Amino acid sequence: MRTQLSAQLDALEQTTVWMLRTGATDPNAVLSGSTPYQRIWGLVVGGWLMAKSALAARGLDDDGTAETQLPLARFYAEQLLPQAAGLVGAATAGSRDLFALSGEALGNAAARGVRV
Repeated sequence: MRTQLSAQLDALEQTTVWMLRTGATDPNAVLSGSTPYQRIWGLVVGGWLMAKSALAARGLDDDGTAETQLPLARFYAEQLLPQAAGLVGAATAGSRDLFALSGEALGNAAARGVRV
């Protein structure tokens, strides 16, 4: 869990640095990557909370909380947390493709029956 959380924190930091640098000159690029960026944040914070709860449950010897919390945290770290790194490209892709077609071009495509 520690290795995976550390790797995804690095991905979040890399993306945050890009967002801060790029936002000063190209706010559209940052806005176009905001949804995947928020997803990265959610995955990393979820991983941190799962790891924290697994550590807290280790010291408990009550109703089986530790027995269930550790496998849940491990599952999150191995199956869900790695998705954060996969979102870095989408978060930092910029806005070029979003503005590649003009409204007129989109209107013409719709008039020809082309799905956009």
